[in-house]
Amino acid sequence: MDKETDELEVLDMVGVIVMAFKILRSAARLLWTITLTLMLPLSLLILARNFILDLLFIKDLPERMQRYSVCRNLGELFLLEAAYLSLILAFLLPSMAAVVYTVACVYTDKELRYGKVIRVLPRVSMRLFLTLFWYCLFVLADYVAGLVVLLGWIFIVGLDSGAFLFGVVVATVCIGVHVYATLVWQVASVACVVEERYGLGAMKKGDELLRGQEGTGLALNVVFLLGINLIGWCFDKGVVEGDLHGLGMEERTDNAVILFLLHSALILITCLSHIVFYFVCKSFHYESVSKLVLLDHLEVCFEGHVPLKSQLKHF
Repeated sequence: MDKETDELEVLDMVGVIVMAFKILRSAARLLWTITLTLMLPLSLLILARNFILDLLFIKDLPERMQRYSVCRNLGELFLLEAAYLSLILAFLLPSMAAVVYTVACVYTDKELRYGKVIRVLPRVSMRLFLTLFWYCLFVLADYVAGLVVLLGWIFIVGLDSGAFLFGVVVATVCIGVHVYATLVWQVASVACVVEERYGLGAMKKGDELLRGQEGTGLALNVVFLLGINLIGWCFDKGVVEGDLHGLGMEERTDNAVILFLLHSALILITCLSHIVFYFVCKSFHYESVSKLVLLDHLEVCFEGHVPLKSQLKHF
């Protein structure tokens, strides 16, 4: 983080991940505490989803290939999914807020303890929530616009041989916009904590910073998504469907503990990499992050202190 602008600017995907591990080593105790208290419950929710659905909705547990096809009540499934997403957000936003705030304090050499991180979480999480709201709005508008264009084509031209091809093109464009909006949101999620702007302003800033670094951001997401999906696949095979593969309860329990911890650690490294990527984008656009300004921002926005500039003027 203290590297020169030119050094940060040239960091590729591997360099970003290596820097994330260096940050983890510099504040290992606090970051691992955050991981065990906030990210581990998040991993439990994510990985145990299919197992919980099996228990609640599948009549014949051994026939797991029929998952979701014999639900007792679609209304119950909808309510369960809504509650599940709410719980995911309840742990995801505080987890992100805690990690970004911690790294920002480490960057400014600010003394920090776990209790203090927990106290500022509501304010930091609210900024993240408002930024997430605008991201979801953009994604929704993207797919609604794609659907309107597709329906307009069908209404005007009809269901001819070119309708399917046109639908594939529209879907590809919508997915591409969705992916780009996700990259923007990831940068904006850091910007809304370490800068004054949040919500729509943070999304605009994220769009400005991302330009020129889309390839690195996409590569990071592909690597981490592969890792998370691999752990999820291992959990399904080694825990949820463990009895079908001859695994006993003790072995399935051991597998679950290991995979929960691995998943939590991967979420932590993902968050740290997104923070490093934000600084890489800043360096790429020749924007520096002043430690004094950042320290003043953290104390004013999240701790309610009087701005340093006001103190100097009063003095």
